Amino acid sequence: MAGQDYIYQSSYAVFRLIPIMKLSVDPKLAYLTLMVSAVFYSLYLWLAQPPLVTSENAPAREFSAQRAMSILEDLLQHNQPHPVGSAANQFVRSRIEAKLDELGIGYSIQSTWACRYQSNLCAEVENIIARIPGDPGRESIVLMAHYDSVPTSTGAGDDGAAVAAILETARALSFETPLARPVTLLFTDGEEDGLLGAEAFFADPALIQNIGAVLNYEGSGSKGVSRVLRTAPEGAALIDLYQASANPAIGNSISSEIFKRMPNDTDFSVVIRAGLKGIDFAFAEERNHYHSHNDSIQNLDLRTLQHHGNNMLPLVRQLLAADVIPSGTSMVYLDIYGQWLQWPDSWQPWLILMALLMLAISTRVKRLSFRQLASGCAISLAILISAFVSGFAAFQLLTSVLGPLPGWPANSWGFRIVLFAAPLFGGLLIISLLKHRTTPANLFLTNMVWLFFISLFMVAVLPSAAINFLLALLPLDPHSVFLCPTFKVGPV
Repeated sequence: MAGQDYIYQSSYAVFRLIPIMKLSVDPKLAYLTLMVSAVFYSLYLWLAQPPLVTSENAPAREFSAQRAMSILEDLLQHNQPHPVGSAANQFVRSRIEAKLDELGIGYSIQSTWACRYQSNLCAEVENIIARIPGDPGRESIVLMAHYDSVPTSTGAGDDGAAVAAILETARALSFETPLARPVTLLFTDGEEDGLLGAEAFFADPALIQNIGAVLNYEGSGSKGVSRVLRTAPEGAALIDLYQASANPAIGNSISSEIFKRMPNDTDFSVVIRAGLKGIDFAFAEERNHYHSHNDSIQNLDLRTLQHHGNNMLPLVRQLLAADVIPSGTSMVYLDIYGQWLQWPDSWQPWLILMALLMLAISTRVKRLSFRQLASGCAISLAILISAFVSGFAAFQLLTSVLGPLPGWPANSWGFRIVLFAAPLFGGLLIISLLKHRTTPANLFLTNMVWLFFISLFMVAVLPSAAINFLLALLPLDPHSVFLCPTFKVGPV
């Protein structure tokens, strides 16, 4: 408790310093800006919440998180870790088989020796391959999740929630047989040891022939929305079907760029290497529960489980109804305030040229010299550096006082507040020191200059991430109210 008290006292102290700082503009405008930012951020968080839970008494053709949770409780009734090769893992596999028998869905076990891609890590895996029959002349849909866990976790979120969601989806689809195309339920083994089950399945030509799309579902925590993590290059057009069916549609193509550079991985990487179309879904909130004893049924949010199903069942129905599973070029996308925005990757160079033209016109309208632009860019950079240094220093201070802390703000709201308030304090400090050297209009425009160069870099090097910066840059208008007024600058 002493540590928690220290965090909250630190939070209070940081926020108490903000009102006495001499800001660069009318203080009413500064506080209004902070309030508007907080309102819009809160609105975004509210709109990005998982959907309400559908009860177990819902119509049989609907996905119910309560019914899926009952399945998960049966799978994990021993409440213990079940890594590949363990007796506990064999028990979980037997419960999946029992559920498939109950649903009348035929299945087979792929028992084989599998090795990690570009590694000597190997194990004996037992993949469960179930098939809901459909028109054999049409491409099949694969729903994939892994049923093993790490040795330190019972795996309710990673990846029991996805296994239960697939079985609940299969139950709903069983009322619609025969289906317009086959649906394969693939429960892989050994994912936590290097995607071993997926490597074994997708290395067998007989098993992967005539696959039209693979939908993989993962969990990295115990709550949050089930979002699009990435798409296979050949299947970017599947995003059109997803956003038309999802409730709500959540995703940001920047995650695919981040994921390429993370040590984490999912079975979907094997799908990409196999050259198949598909989408990778995952939820990732309360990361302090990830791969720990806290990844339990008790901590799993039912709304998150419902969103897994909302991303799964309607999309499968869209794919079943499609004459041909679509292919297409790479797409960038994001959700913003409950709306889905996307455009082809090929548009981005043209959008950059448009942004450059508007930036040049705005600079000319304001008649800013090169010296004024350079000064404003330097101040903007100083604000950014100060915010980063302040946040890093706050984290190091808390670590020195409280001991080792997690790499993400997951354990306490006080901890999160300090990490938010410290960069804010650092940025406002630089503004107060350099306020006489620029004007708000100049600072706004030079921020757009930085944003342009960041966008240009993203389009060239990290194209899937560029939409997040282009979206902020493109509304720039040379006659905007943000540029034309001359604010009074002086001591508060």
